[in-house]
Amino acid sequence: MQMALSLAKKGKSKVSPNPLVGCVIEKNNCIVGAGWHKGVGCPHAEIEALQQAGEKAIGANVYVNLEPCCHFGKNPPCVDALINAKINSVHIPFIDPNPLVNGNGLKKLKRAGIQVYIGDEYAKAKKLNEIFLHYIVHKTPFVIAKWAMTLDGKIATRKFDSKWITGVDARRDCHKLRQKTDAILVGVGTVIADNPLLTPHLLSDSSNNKTPLRIILDPFGKTPLTSNVIKFNPENTLIITTQNSSMNWQNQLRALDVQVWIFESVAANQINLNSLLERLGRAQICSVLVEGGAKTLGAFFKANLVNKVYTYVAPKLLGDEHALLPLGNNEIAKIADSFNLNFEQVKNIGGDILIISYPKGAE
Repeated sequence: MQMALSLAKKGKSKVSPNPLVGCVIEKNNCIVGAGWHKGVGCPHAEIEALQQAGEKAIGANVYVNLEPCCHFGKNPPCVDALINAKINSVHIPFIDPNPLVNGNGLKKLKRAGIQVYIGDEYAKAKKLNEIFLHYIVHKTPFVIAKWAMTLDGKIATRKFDSKWITGVDARRDCHKLRQKTDAILVGVGTVIADNPLLTPHLLSDSSNNKTPLRIILDPFGKTPLTSNVIKFNPENTLIITTQNSSMNWQNQLRALDVQVWIFESVAANQINLNSLLERLGRAQICSVLVEGGAKTLGAFFKANLVNKVYTYVAPKLLGDEHALLPLGNNEIAKIADSFNLNFEQVKNIGGDILIISYPKGAE
């Protein structure tokens, strides 16, 4: 199962909205077949492994990190292929919560006389597919909040300068995170202040992977038509705005092939983030990386919509009470009302520190 998980990881940034799946076929203590899902529409991991095993699959044991599918999609059911191959057993970490599967694949295997075992590498398998599992249950994207800050907790100077708080190694690590997500989201203030590309351009192999959708929250239509997110790959940019923005501005964006979604504004003319995530989910956006700025990050935390947090900390101090903090719009008077996190991992990246954490109570 550990080998199956390692194979599954090769599909990162390639398979969404599908899960990461690897499969290993073992017979008489020898690996006779192995495979992984390489992309949407490609053969599933089980099929790749069975093709490699050939007739050696007869009486063999199959290890796969997700319950084999039993329905027709872009590919036929893997369960049928496993039954036809006359395997001996199937080992999985947990039952797939996808309503189209959800134990039905295992039932069909058992009816065919194939032994089924559940539980191998349960925790690691859950973590590997945390994005898919959240999306398939809630039908909304898995939200990752990310920011880089100084050791005294500032994300920019009082004059909005933030280039660069962390070193190139940490920034490249962030671009790896960008490449693994379906979309990158920022507020219009970040676009105006930093004029970012919002792409994983620091990675030498970024051209071989799917480019994340760039989402800009812009209730009043302030995104300049000359900004980098509009000039470069405008068709891969989505502007979220309200009826408060200019119709002329909206039409100019659409003429440049930029996608524009109109939402009703809520309190303080903010965009309803729950409605936004629901619509992104319907568009098969499984994960969203929220990179800023402070008001946008604060709004996602205030709405309890953050599932995971990446914090890059640089060994620098600003010592300025007017410098910018990571979260805005949250007037918390008591420590008891703070946003509580569980640290998952802390590691050094080129002299900076990355802290990966999960909000307490988040799935």
